[in-house]
Amino acid sequence: NSMNCHKRIGTEIGRILCMLASIWVTGAQAGAYMGAAMGQSLMDDKAAGATVSVNVDNETLAWKIFGGGFKKYWGVEGAWVALGDTSDKNSAGVKALLESEGFSLQGLGMYPFLEGKLMPYAKLGLIAWDQDLRFTNGLSRNDDGTDGTWGAGIWWRPNNFFGMRVEWEYFDLQTEVQLISASAVLHFN
Repeated sequence: NSMNCHKRIGTEIGRILCMLASIWVTGAQAGAYMGAAMGQSLMDDKAAGATVSVNVDNETLAWKIFGGGFKKYWGVEGAWVALGDTSDKNSAGVKALLESEGFSLQGLGMYPFLEGKLMPYAKLGLIAWDQDLRFTNGLSRNDDGTDGTWGAGIWWRPNNFFGMRVEWEYFDLQTEVQLISASAVLHFN
């Protein structure tokens, strides 16, 4: 199991490095950016194994790194999203730990105000996700897939180099997950 964990971590680090390299290459183009966000994910699911069921309804710390490019009214963004670990236990005392993560690709539609310094936006795309569910009684389950994601936010860009965002995102995984986050953004133009 630790071998699979190390292999998965290596794969995820490779994905992150590829994403950052592609952002760096496109950095000369107008509107290229990258950033990091921290926030809170809200998960609601009935975690079920072969012989046990636990309701998971928790809030947990989440983070993501992202990057992309945009023109005046639209953009494209890729992100690695770690949606957090959450746990709960049933009346029999069996505890479930649910871990969710994924890589998303989204299109953004935005409308700039105040000479482009304030931009409300909406986003729509797909997430390739992975969820690990482990129970204290030794049972476990791993699910993955590709599903829809959408969200909205406000992007404040006080200068050409730095920006901040506040956003809400919904991820339609095996478990419904919402992410509310604040982020810092570096612009490459």
